[in-house]
Amino acid sequence: MRCDFSSQESIRKLAAEFRAQHPRLELLINNAGMVAPKRVLTADGIESTFATNHLGYFLLTHLLLDLIVASAPARIVNVASIAHRRGTMDFRRSRLRARLLDHGGVRALEAGQRPLSTLELARRLAGKSVAVHVVHPGTVATNIWSKAPGWTRPF
Repeated sequence: MRCDFSSQESIRKLAAEFRAQHPRLELLINNAGMVAPKRVLTADGIESTFATNHLGYFLLTHLLLDLIVASAPARIVNVASIAHRRGTMDFRRSRLRARLLDHGGVRALEAGQRPLSTLELARRLAGKSVAVHVVHPGTVATNIWSKAPGWTRPF
C-alpha cells in the first residue's frame, strides 16, 4: 500500500484500506521521513517536514490503534532522528505553529522527530500488551538530505 505521509487524506485512505483488507495488525513500523529544502506547506496547510515526520505517523497510529490493541500482543516502532535533541516544542506557546511555518525544513525536523509522543503512547498503552518503541537507526545511506541546505547535511 502506498501513502503520502505529508497528506492527512492519504493517511486516512491508507488506514481505511488496511482495515478493509486485514483483520489484525500486530506490528506497525512508522518510518516515513524527509527534509524539505525550504518552507513548503501541504494541502492541509502544515509545514511539510513536520507533517511527514511527526504528524503523519501520529495520525496513522491513532487511526489504527484500536486494531493494534485488539491484535495484542502487538508492537509499534517509531523510527526517529536524534535531531530532536536540538529542537524545542512548547505546546503552551501559541507561537509554535508560526515558528514551524516560518522556519520549516531543519527546524521542523528537529521539532517533529520528538520521541515524547512515543513515550506518552507507551504510557497510555501500559498493561494492554502493546509494546511501543522509538529508535534512532544511526547514519543510514538514504537521499533524505539530498535537497536540504548544504550546511545541514551530515558529513
